Amino acid sequence: MRYLIPFSWSVAVFARATMLTYDADLMARLAGRPGLRFTPFPEFLHRYMPTMGDLGQAKVRQDLAAFKRFYFDHNDDPIRLRVLEAFLE
Repeated sequence: MRYLIPFSWSVAVFARATMLTYDADLMARLAGRPGLRFTPFPEFLHRYMPTMGDLGQAKVRQDLAAFKRFYFDHNDDPIRLRVLEAFLE
């Protein structure tokens, strides 16, 4: 399972990219560039977390495995990770 973060950068042409991992430092440097649009993954997580009760533990467990590969394995974000893990306890 991959999580696709909407990401486009258009100057004269529309282009779409798929990120395999999320590098928070790189994305912070890219934020605000003309024509570049994306949802920062921490913002995505803030929207995702309130829905965990509706999703159930099995789905959140599956999502967390993908989130770890995409985001948590590459970025220092222990508080958000702990919130997700606590839901699964």
